[in-house]
Formats: sequence, C-alpha cells, structure tokens
Amino acid sequence: MTAIDFQLTDNSNNVRRGTLQFTKKNKTIQTPACLTYTLRGSVPHLVADNLKPLPIDLVQVSIEQFLEQKDSSSFKFPHGLHQYLHLEDLLLFCDLRDPLKLAPTAFNTDKYLSVESHGGVRQMTPALWAEAVKAYQPDLVAPMADAVTDLEAKNKRIIRSVNRSLRWLDENLKTAKLITCIY
Repeated sequence: MTAIDFQLTDNSNNVRRGTLQFTKKNKTIQTPACLTYTLRGSVPHLVADNLKPLPIDLVQVSIEQFLEQKDSSSFKFPHGLHQYLHLEDLLLFCDLRDPLKLAPTAFNTDKYLSVESHGGVRQMTPALWAEAVKAYQPDLVAPMADAVTDLEAKNKRIIRSVNRSLRWLDENLKTAKLITCIY
C-alpha cells in the first residue's frame, strides 16, 4: 500500500472530486480541499481552541518562517512540527516559501536559494532543506524550486530557474527516500 491513495468519486460538471487517503495517519480528506494558510504555524486571527471545531484537515507551513538564525530552534525539537505547533490532528504541508510574499527574493545560485527569514536572508541548500524535512516530519512537502517572480524575466533566467529546480528535485527525491514524506 502507498502512503497516499486518491479515489475519483465524481468527474461531472468539469469538477474532479475525490478522496485522498493518507495511510500513515489513517486520515481521509475530500478533494478539492482547502489548504489553510498559517503564519509560523498559527492560522492568523485564530487560536488553537477556535481552530478545532472548523472543518480544517490540511494546513500549510512555510519553512522560511522557522529559519531564525544559523541553528533553528525548531530543528532541535525531537517530535516533529505537528507536536511543536500542537497540530497533531491535522495534515501538515511544508513549503519553502510563504505564498503570500510576492516580493522578489535575494540572489539565488546553483548551490542555494535565498529565503527571507525573521533572522534575515538565509541560504537554503538541499542539505539544509533535507535537515528541515527530517526534523519537521510533514505529511506533504514541496521540493526546493527557483521561482521566478520578475514579470519581465528573460528567457535565460527562466531556463536557469528550470534547470536549478530540476537538479534540486533530483537531490530532494534522493533525500526523500530516506525520509517518509510525500511530494
């Protein structure tokens, strides 16, 4: 059995409905589903007690929001991000960047992505990404990607971005075989 299974339940009216079964957590969610945004693991304007009665199954957490200093304190917590944030009953999706930040980031290279954190700009390497995923133990994770935010980007920049993202995807997939999470 796989870690995640999708069953199509309805394909009429141009809406593809189904269920996602997460076998590791024995949790099923209906699709399409709402991915709830969080800021440092908290849904803005809601405390955890107010979150429980809401029909939320899946939350998004940005890794960049937890990269304070060189040694992130959240990496040292031994029980993963679910317990660190007290979201044990929810499925956790980790992405590198905050989806609400549309501003371009600092310079990226073939070796790292620059990400904005509370401690300033950090260089996210595939090794640091793997360390974060291993420490956080999310249910779903997005691989590193060199996103182009410049609306007037040249073809050379776009091609370089795609090549970097593919190379990092290969490295992230090798790491993911050792860590049980889903892309």
